[in-house]
Amino acid sequence: MSNGININILKNFIVKTIGGDSITSDNARKYDIDTKDFDKANTNDDFNLDLDEIVNCDSLYEQFATMFEEFETEKTNSEEAKKEKDQIKTGGKSGAGV
Repeated sequence: MSNGININILKNFIVKTIGGDSITSDNARKYDIDTKDFDKANTNDDFNLDLDEIVNCDSLYEQFATMFEEFETEKTNSEEAKKEKDQIKTGGKSGAGV
């Protein structure tokens, strides 16, 4: 668990991504969660993974941490593209010193 992402931020991201605080084995396939990883993380054998089971499994933690980092990068790139587009519209004027 070396990504350095705050665990609560990652848990919030997971909830938003999977649409709840647990995931079934069927839904896990949507996120390319390997059956072996699912079974390894499913410590209470209830056919669902809860947030703690996800973040306590190194491979799933890394998988969702990577998804989070990709999401943040896309968000940043989108925001930067919007700023550039706005600057082009205004002729590069930032409005500073007005």
